[in-house]
Amino acid sequence: MKTHAITLMGMSGVGKTYFSQKLAEWGWGHYSCDVEIGRDLLGLDREMKAEDISALHEFLGLPGDEARGGLPMAEYKRRQRLYKNAEIVSLMTLGQRIRGHEGAHFVNDSTGSLVEITNPDVIDYVGNLTKVVYIKGCGKQKAELIKRATEYPKPIYYPPALFDGWVDEYLAEQGLRDSAQMDPVEFSRWVFPVLLESRLPKYQAIADRYGITIESADLENVRNEAEFLELIGE
Repeated sequence: MKTHAITLMGMSGVGKTYFSQKLAEWGWGHYSCDVEIGRDLLGLDREMKAEDISALHEFLGLPGDEARGGLPMAEYKRRQRLYKNAEIVSLMTLGQRIRGHEGAHFVNDSTGSLVEITNPDVIDYVGNLTKVVYIKGCGKQKAELIKRATEYPKPIYYPPALFDGWVDEYLAEQGLRDSAQMDPVEFSRWVFPVLLESRLPKYQAIADRYGITIESADLENVRNEAEFLELIGE
């Protein structure tokens, strides 16, 4: 039997982890980058599971006013760097993980920030080992992602080349002097749609080179493994 190795890619909340777990129920090997980053590389909660990565979110935190639960900018950026380094390490073990599930299909449940890796060798490695399946949220799904991020802001990784500019823009709009005055939650609500728009072309470029794009609505209608393999063209 031919086996398949895929990477599910897309924004946080688009359904990567949910469907990865469905594939695991159907016998696929399931590798969660979030769990690997938090539990094994950053030494957080040893009981962390793909459906509950709250310890990882707590580590990343939100930037802004400490009195309102924010992190000082220097500490926030330090944690961002640690996270991204750990994510790269987690991806560079993919070959080993796939070999560990020899004889079975394999799904790499990637993070939403996969597209923020600027080293092309890392992306090449993932794309050559796995077929990248970009789950694209359009229309209603995209609006739902923004709505959810606005109602329940959560820690997220930002591209360093853009982050400082976004902070400066937010400070100017709010009439604030520096990031220590930012409301952490309000900044996270403000910046998410901006981050989302910056990521969409990056996702598409990776999918065009290393795999395919599917609509999140189409994935919701998949009832079994055969339908999924048909959807991704295998």
